[in-house]
Amino acid sequence: MKDPILSTRLDALRDNLMLLHGVVVPAQDSPCFTVLRAGPLGEDYASSVQNDLSTALLNESNQHLKRLDTIKGLLVKASAEPDQQASMHLAEAWERYAEVQARCREFFGDFLMFFGGLAFRSIRVAGLEDRIYRQAEALVTECAEEVTGGLRPAILPAVLETMVRSEARVIGLRLPEWTIWSLPLVIHELGHVLPKRINALKEFVDNKLVGIPDEWDKWRKESYLYEIMADVFATRLMGPAYPCALLMLGLDPLDAYTETIIRPAAAARAYVVLRSMELMDDPEAVPPLPYGDIMKILRSHWDELLKRVGGTGQVDAAYLDNLVSDLFSLLSTMAILPLLYTCAEVDRGLKAAQRWAWRWNDEWKKGLQVPPDLTATNWVRDALNAAWLCRIDHPNPDDDEKIAEATYQLMEKLLERKQQASEKGRGRVRKEEGDRIKRAMQGRPHSGGTG
Repeated sequence: MKDPILSTRLDALRDNLMLLHGVVVPAQDSPCFTVLRAGPLGEDYASSVQNDLSTALLNESNQHLKRLDTIKGLLVKASAEPDQQASMHLAEAWERYAEVQARCREFFGDFLMFFGGLAFRSIRVAGLEDRIYRQAEALVTECAEEVTGGLRPAILPAVLETMVRSEARVIGLRLPEWTIWSLPLVIHELGHVLPKRINALKEFVDNKLVGIPDEWDKWRKESYLYEIMADVFATRLMGPAYPCALLMLGLDPLDAYTETIIRPAAAARAYVVLRSMELMDDPEAVPPLPYGDIMKILRSHWDELLKRVGGTGQVDAAYLDNLVSDLFSLLSTMAILPLLYTCAEVDRGLKAAQRWAWRWNDEWKKGLQVPPDLTATNWVRDALNAAWLCRIDHPNPDDDEKIAEATYQLMEKLLERKQQASEKGRGRVRKEEGDRIKRAMQGRPHSGGTG
């Protein structure tokens, strides 16, 4: 039994993948490198990322081609078997094709997002280049640089927060939410990049896949685990700003309990970030359970929204609880620990964000100002958390722009303070090096002539 329709579709998908091979070959004169070099990120970035990007795209393309060969094998079996067995092989082939085709659609979308994003970022739109991209890159650098030994991803506009999940160091800034409200979502995408750099994260996923014999099932489960890991990572690193952005902007409540072959159900992701906030709470803090009020408000909003759209279903709470707990245990043993969002420190973390949000609430009628108590130790994340805390207290849509503008100014001031501290640090290092050389020269025997 033959299936000419499926065979034709497999050939077309293969042709598209092979076409991509010709575009991303890692050569200096390849179209990929030419566009990179002419783009807004500069030739230094193009040179450093070219091989990473080409390798990432080619590796994923080759994986899809290998899976297409597996499906072709099922068609060969079907052509040689009796009708009943052939029908089983064809049914499996169509199921596999649907999965590969969905993955390829996202893969091609990542590719187009990258080059389309380069082109769009070249256009200055109402100050977008000057503020939102710089602040997004500062946020990602703050969260990643110390952990990864200098990883500094480029931020490009994207239809969704999709990206080539690789060491290509590219993160999509969600469109059309090019505002401070969506900035926390880029840390989720960072969570997909880091397993390529941190072996412990990749090993965690690999260990969870042990015992799954079918490669296709393992492929699905791997995607699921990486998505959940990215949500836990983003919540733990960003604080409440990430659950706020995800639940208020990112998740689709209309199909909340449907798990796709690419990612977990929206309801499962909502459960994970809220559970992560529960585990972040410190019962000994003053006041106790500092994340508790925020979590209750978010859960109430999400549950109410699901009821309004008629969403019904269940998530596997026991499985997700264990998975989140295991990830928290892993993060507590890693070098990333000092960068995790905290409610224990006074000068940065949740206490700084709360202090700024309370100040803005007090200033509401006379206008929001940059708080005066900024230090070089404050995190950029603190400004985003202050913004969301203030927005929760002022849910009127007309108030969003007022809070956003104050947050932009706060983030700019924070970046300015950090730059000043960095320059002072470099000056101190240069002075210490000069003093060391001077002391060495003073102790050195005179070697000149006698004259």
